[in-house]
Amino acid sequence: MNILYIAEDISIPGFHGGSTHVQETINALKELGHKVFVICKKGEGQKENETKDGVTYSRIQLPKNSLAKNAKLFLELGGIAKKIIQKEKIELVWQRNRIFGNQGIIEGKKLGTKTILEMNEPIQTSETNLMFPLIKQWFFYSVNFADKVTGTHKIMFNGIPQEKQLLTWHGSNIKLFNPKRVDNKLAKKYNLKGKTLFYSGSFQEWHCLKNALLAFKEVQKNYSQAAFLLAGEGKQKKELNDFVQEQKIKNVHFLGNIPFDMLAYYINSCEACVVLYDRNYETIKKYDYFYSPIKIFDAMSCGKIVIASRIGNIKGLIEENLNGYLVNEQNVLELAKAIKSAFSLSDKKKKLIEKRNIQQIKETYNWKAITKRILENL
Repeated sequence: MNILYIAEDISIPGFHGGSTHVQETINALKELGHKVFVICKKGEGQKENETKDGVTYSRIQLPKNSLAKNAKLFLELGGIAKKIIQKEKIELVWQRNRIFGNQGIIEGKKLGTKTILEMNEPIQTSETNLMFPLIKQWFFYSVNFADKVTGTHKIMFNGIPQEKQLLTWHGSNIKLFNPKRVDNKLAKKYNLKGKTLFYSGSFQEWHCLKNALLAFKEVQKNYSQAAFLLAGEGKQKKELNDFVQEQKIKNVHFLGNIPFDMLAYYINSCEACVVLYDRNYETIKKYDYFYSPIKIFDAMSCGKIVIASRIGNIKGLIEENLNGYLVNEQNVLELAKAIKSAFSLSDKKKKLIEKRNIQQIKETYNWKAITKRILENL
């Protein structure tokens, strides 16, 4: 099939979690034998139009001002999509939902193509926007043009006809994330002489990193040479750096952004990965944790133990003592206990967890299997 994938506010490639999801879906479509065309945001230094690795990209230069950006996309995206659909004989239009978006699936359905609307958060998260009545009206109008609407949580389907709904999940790339990708130089670079904990993602308050650091400090009473590697950037980074100094926590390394294709080396240098989300954060408290966190699947794909918040979708991914530990991220001592449990596992138990995690990725939580399932349900 000739497929047009539209992610008009995402740069490809990029560091954003959405960039990973989009890139992996594109790769999976290509691996499944389809010819892929992409409309996405133009990032710094990227070409407006190019064909790379068999994928044709049409990138849109967007204004920084939010209102101007939305106006540009609302007025121009449908026309851009229509030209590609007609020129390239597109058979399927697959588009990520966004506020006042979805012009691609509207044009696609008018031209007789199959259409998929991909939800990554519920429409209700825009309720505080003064324009929400119009946002909601436009959203449900555009849903009429979707053959299938995919989402990672049932809350995303409120008001959407049952026959259009397809519950799905995210996954990992087992070629990039597997136990064989090891870089022994990292142990020397960061002086990793004992057990090691790993975090990757944005440095934002809802990731409860202060609690993770306090729990790690508690763990160091038993594991004095333990280290904590944190990859990523964010507005809380300086605050966290200062917090580490104030609390006199040793062996904490802030790595900055790590290229996606290098992350596995860092994961594999550690015993466990921590993935926390604040249950008291307004969006999570109101709508539950509706995301499908890629970082959990990447850790599982490397066979690692995952220590994660006991909330929402995560509860269906982590099986207590079988492939990781679920915790109340607000409870520092509970979190410390889980980290110590992960650090104290026997080699035999670690091998069983590694085998179980990798098997789940191979069977279910990989991008090719996920994408194939979505296409089969059209």
